[in-house]
Amino acid sequence: MPTGYITPLNFASINYYINDFGDPFSYFNYRLSQNADLYINQLKKRGTIISEDETNVVFNFTSTRPRPMIELMAGGGMIDLSYFRNRFPEIKTNPSLVAFYFYYLNQDRQFLAVTKNDAIIHYSSGSLRKYTKKIASRVKNNIFETDMGKGGFSGRETFQPQWFRFKKYLFIPYSFSLILPFIDSLLLLLTRKKAIFLIHTPLCLYTTLLILYYSFLRTFGVKPVIRTYGN
Repeated sequence: MPTGYITPLNFASINYYINDFGDPFSYFNYRLSQNADLYINQLKKRGTIISEDETNVVFNFTSTRPRPMIELMAGGGMIDLSYFRNRFPEIKTNPSLVAFYFYYLNQDRQFLAVTKNDAIIHYSSGSLRKYTKKIASRVKNNIFETDMGKGGFSGRETFQPQWFRFKKYLFIPYSFSLILPFIDSLLLLLTRKKAIFLIHTPLCLYTTLLILYYSFLRTFGVKPVIRTYGN
């Protein structure tokens, strides 16, 4: 597994936020930064270190609850394909399970190695407008439980303890409180030294309104058009 993400120079500043936590909902639920400068140290607080040298750290997350959000596919990880095909044959017939390689490893009591000084330059969104469309796409797919949603949060939470599954409902009061996301915005600003992190509060409100809107539609049996990711 690579060290984490770095934002390319002279690219849209919203990518500093995206490459840290992905979206405000993920920040609230997992609080695990993907920033290459912080990633390994944050993993050390969550997992057990099996070994470490100048090139990598090997972690055991078997007893970690809740499990951190680690996507070996999206995060550029490497796996033993023959091992997964033989050990978890259901993955071959259900594409939405591909995003959960890390959680399957944990169930099989396997370790995760993270390489040092091996960051990914991540071009995520070219503008804030494109990013907000990605957030809307994630919300729709998860609420309406599409294959993409099942490969995202709605599928990932099945690997988490019961108490953690309740936490998602607290995101709405967290956002509407304003003061709590604002405090987090200030903490992110102070630690990252970038003004773009002040956008956390309005992004929380935006995401919450989307969740309420699409939940309302689903309650009354109205399904919106769901296109490809980010559209």
